[in-house]
Amino acid sequence: MSSKKSIGEITFIIMIPLLGIIFQLDVKTLLYSVVFSYSIMFFIQRLFDKYTKNKKAQNLVYFGFVYQYFFILWIYYDTFIIGNKASLIISDAEIYYQYAKELVNSDNPIQYLIGTRLNYIGYPLILGYFYKVFYVNFFLGLLLNVIIGTFNIYLLANIATLITNNKKIVYWTILFAIISPQMNSAATYLLKDVFIVMAFLLVVLGSLLSLRKKWTKAVLCIGLGAFLTAMLRLPILPIFLAMGFYLTLYKIGIKQAVILMILIGGFLYIYSATNSLAANNYLNSGVNSVENVSRGFSNELSFSENNSITKRLILGYDNWSVTKRIIYIPVFTIIQFLTPVNFWSFDHETPRNYIVINMQFIWIFFLGLLTIFSVLNIKRLKNRIIFKLMLSCGLGYILIAFMYGGTIPRYAYPFYAIFNIVAAYTYVNIEKDSGLKMKYINFKRLFFMGCVFITFLYLGAKII
Repeated sequence: MSSKKSIGEITFIIMIPLLGIIFQLDVKTLLYSVVFSYSIMFFIQRLFDKYTKNKKAQNLVYFGFVYQYFFILWIYYDTFIIGNKASLIISDAEIYYQYAKELVNSDNPIQYLIGTRLNYIGYPLILGYFYKVFYVNFFLGLLLNVIIGTFNIYLLANIATLITNNKKIVYWTILFAIISPQMNSAATYLLKDVFIVMAFLLVVLGSLLSLRKKWTKAVLCIGLGAFLTAMLRLPILPIFLAMGFYLTLYKIGIKQAVILMILIGGFLYIYSATNSLAANNYLNSGVNSVENVSRGFSNELSFSENNSITKRLILGYDNWSVTKRIIYIPVFTIIQFLTPVNFWSFDHETPRNYIVINMQFIWIFFLGLLTIFSVLNIKRLKNRIIFKLMLSCGLGYILIAFMYGGTIPRYAYPFYAIFNIVAAYTYVNIEKDSGLKMKYINFKRLFFMGCVFITFLYLGAKII
């Protein structure tokens, strides 16, 4: 590590213990958090030493970590110091935390978790063993997710380097991942999504390594990614593996990729529809019942009182025919893209919603905009792997929207992660191609005009 500290490093070193004291961490937890956080500095330094020498990006990683650290401290303070249990009951967080605590005292953790009849035992098992090694504390669980989130940025930098070997693209990939609301959301709450993102990135990285004949590393990455996915959310494993396989094929076009994803989607749909237990596991809080869809809105999407139009669009989704669902795919995809749309609202029950909701404007008006522009200009992507990544992740993203009616966007977080690379690639090309730049400017104008039009339609529908 360089002897001369950057402003990001200095801020990081000072703010980690200071914030812990401000938010009233006990001495033991504070010491652990400082040790864990400072250890991350090694990975951050290695990341930039290997992939980019840009100090601005390096500083932003440190600031990004401090930003996430602040939010998990706030969540912990709000939940356990003030006693606002609204933060704890989001989705399955409370279940994971309770089972992880009980696992610590169990002689046979795996058998214990199997006995709980949880759909997937992976995350409480990881969390439980983490608590066994250290000690049970909600904040340390949150900190573990922030650390994994930082590691995911490291994986994205690896992938971007293998694909492009362009330091500018790697630099923008890192920056986009740091400001991504989806990456921040996954890393700042006690849910398994950040581990699923890591599993997917490992599969992608392994597939790319296989193209370079690095078989040992490829097998390890794909094997670990597949194992984690099976333990965390088994039904999406075929999607991940199919996408990894698609990346390794040299001569395959759009039609073959679409057919491949349709076959996978059809298999999963039939599997979930014909097996009630599988349906419960697979669609969990998704489209298997109206009650679960409604719960998805209140607990996942934070649409508040503004979700009535979307509810009406997908009401009774579990009874829809396959044909009707296919027809509505564009609607589901738009819902998933925009959710949660009320980024202007600051009236939240929990601190986490400031990330989930208020950062969403970064996605809608910048990162998402770049991603859509990339899709519309897919034929201009000269890098074949970028082309495949965008195509396969786009299809995977649509498949998640199809399966859940667009109501649980966090299930698409793995694809959002890869979209950062696609957006970075497009952004760099826009900067050096005047024709593409003018096309992007015109697209932005059209997009914002469309947003204004949709806003008026929405307000009119709300009045009616």
